[in-house]
Amino acid sequence: MCRHCGTILKTSVPVAANLPTSGEPLPPRPPLLQQRNRGLLWLAFWCLFLGAPFIPLINQLMSSQLHIRLQFLNQGVTLIGGIAGGALGAGFILARLYSHWTAQLVLRGILFSIGILLFYATIAFVGCVVLMKVFKNV
Repeated sequence: MCRHCGTILKTSVPVAANLPTSGEPLPPRPPLLQQRNRGLLWLAFWCLFLGAPFIPLINQLMSSQLHIRLQFLNQGVTLIGGIAGGALGAGFILARLYSHWTAQLVLRGILFSIGILLFYATIAFVGCVVLMKVFKNV
């Protein structure tokens, strides 16, 4: 419905007449997607962020202790899948903490997950360089 003349509009797309003018204040920003249990979300983020590199190790230990052999999962798939899954989960939890809209949640979740994976790759690269220097002298 038009605010000025009161006629019913046939479109759901806002027209220029319905947009606030320069003198009117903009509508308030919607609240963050998750205000409650922020502490629990932070705990889940840190557990996933710090625990993701250890998920493949725990999987290998459990499969050897329980004598379960998953033939379709080799160590490479378990290593990459565990780290990528942990980074994806941590990225989306972090995005949920800082997003106002669903589109922001999706975009920030993807970007945070890529950033976490790059962080893990940097740590692995630096570790390999240090190990190469140590074993070069042996």
